[in-house]
Amino acid sequence: MACLLFFMKHIYDLSQNVWQLSGWTPEVWRMHGSVETGDAFAAEIPAMECRIPCSVQKVLRDNRVIEDWNAGLKFRDSEWIEHRHWMFTTTVPGSVFGKGKKYFFVSEGLDYKGEIYFNGVKIGAFENSFLPVRFPIYGPFGDENRLTIVFLEAPPWLGQFGRTSRITSPKVRFYYGWDWTCRFVQTGIWDSTYIEENSGNTVCRVTTAADADPDKRCGILHASAVFEKDYRGPVVLKIEDASGCIFSAEENAEGDFWQKTFSDIPAKLWDVNLEGEQNLYTVSLSFPGIGETVTRRIGFRHIEWKHTRGAAPERGKWLCSINGRDTFLQGFNWVPPYHNFADCTSEDYAKLIKIYKDLGVNVLRVNGVGVLGPEEFYRLCDEAGILIWQELPMSSSALDNTPPCDEKFTETMVSVFKGYIMRRQHHPSLLLWSGGNELFTDSHLSGRMKPCTDEHPMLKRLQDVARKEDPYHRFITGSPTGGAYTVDDTNRGKGINENVHGPWKASSIEEWSDYFRRDDAMFRSETGAPGASSLDVIYRYSGGSEPMPVANENVFWARPFHWWLEVPEFASEFKREPASPEEYVIWSQRRQAQLLYIAARETKRRFPECGGFMVWMGHDVYPCPCNTSVIDYNRNLKPAALSLGLVFRKKPEELCD
Repeated sequence: MACLLFFMKHIYDLSQNVWQLSGWTPEVWRMHGSVETGDAFAAEIPAMECRIPCSVQKVLRDNRVIEDWNAGLKFRDSEWIEHRHWMFTTTVPGSVFGKGKKYFFVSEGLDYKGEIYFNGVKIGAFENSFLPVRFPIYGPFGDENRLTIVFLEAPPWLGQFGRTSRITSPKVRFYYGWDWTCRFVQTGIWDSTYIEENSGNTVCRVTTAADADPDKRCGILHASAVFEKDYRGPVVLKIEDASGCIFSAEENAEGDFWQKTFSDIPAKLWDVNLEGEQNLYTVSLSFPGIGETVTRRIGFRHIEWKHTRGAAPERGKWLCSINGRDTFLQGFNWVPPYHNFADCTSEDYAKLIKIYKDLGVNVLRVNGVGVLGPEEFYRLCDEAGILIWQELPMSSSALDNTPPCDEKFTETMVSVFKGYIMRRQHHPSLLLWSGGNELFTDSHLSGRMKPCTDEHPMLKRLQDVARKEDPYHRFITGSPTGGAYTVDDTNRGKGINENVHGPWKASSIEEWSDYFRRDDAMFRSETGAPGASSLDVIYRYSGGSEPMPVANENVFWARPFHWWLEVPEFASEFKREPASPEEYVIWSQRRQAQLLYIAARETKRRFPECGGFMVWMGHDVYPCPCNTSVIDYNRNLKPAALSLGLVFRKKPEELCD
């Protein structure tokens, strides 16, 4: 799936090309011939045809080099891929290039480290899954020009357990192994990749941040442009809907920077799912003096954060007001559709967003263990009325949970954050930025965990970036946020439970119900309960493993970890262990549905004392036999999803029975 940025420049989309992928023993591809014999080396994995974006793993599976990694323990058979170098090669026709012009290789997503060559000459190196690359291409150009992207080895371990303070490799973490997916370390091209023509001066960055006046019910647009060189000339603004232009203006720019705020735009407001319409407009900024136009789709809405009822003035604001209406935020934590997200299609995203919209969701939290939501994901959320809580790619690691403090990594994260802002700021679905997931001052083992604040030097730096680069969206240092990371008997009633996480398991229905009736959190951005996958998923992806007995000792149920299997709870209720997978699945799914219904209902009933409720997690990226998802790998809705939908589709006052 590729979505090119809407810059009216001459662009050659490399996804239209046929590519060749070959696999190499590390460094051998650099040698034109054997030192001993002078013979040319051959690839260890001969070249296979492919299209980009794609993962190396998907190409190998399509060509039967590896088997389906989703079946049983077969994911282990793919780990060797991490220890090879992978070469993507294509031919670019000479007709793409003209005289007297500059050309750049651009990719929005390379996962994760490697080098790029054009006609055998190295033009750049990259080492960041989250940061776009842009390298100049130099001639002379032939009738056919060879473009090569080489991926080098991945870091050995970035998974769930370790020390956050030592994790400085900017690569996606979740697919190294988490409590909801196996180890599957993707290598590949995951976003738009193209050759860009530059005829001289160019627009380096454009801001089109839409706001609204909720009283006048009209739009506001904050627009700006940064130029490569000084620009003196007109800037033409047009805002259009399906019927034509609703607003236009012409301004003059002088220098390398221009900005302007346009008010009283006669536009219909954008609203969230279940509350109003998702009115969208096309905004274009044209710069005739350099022949460039930037086009984006926007929506006008006003978001304000207020204190929840009863919260002390010194506490954070967790009540979201949308277009002047206090709104309960309800939804799920979002991860990519599959762990090989480079291969995800528009249909993969559309299917999930439709499910969430139908359940009544109005917010998705793009968790810090993952990656920036792609353009297609944001576009679909714009259309569905689903807000996006976008986190930066940092997360806890249990042994310690505090982000690194060194200057080099801080500047890397600053660059990543600026890139996120530049690519996604204009979307009406963007709700806020977050520094990351479960960034704490201590380890999980200490019992003294507290959410990191802007006292941490890197988080303070990111907060400063947000204020300067995107003052139109809220920034929080991480989730959870506030005086405590979860609600328990040591902190309940003290007014310090702001945005919290947990719980994820219950010893009994009664204990769980009592917990949520006594809850005083101002916001819940992560709460969950385990439930088994459907029998279809369990048997289809068994890979020959035996699902009996239903027990922690059975490796079938310990994929990837055993802690979501609730055999002790089952045995406590029935005085025996499960007699079959069917029996356990029915019990587990019913229990998950009951627990999440209670949690969501009791939390929403407290509105506006509590501003929102989000579940960990929504959908599976891997066919786990049991975890906290409510949508399994085959996109079957567990009963818990339907029970949450019952709560989400009702107003708070309708739940007070």
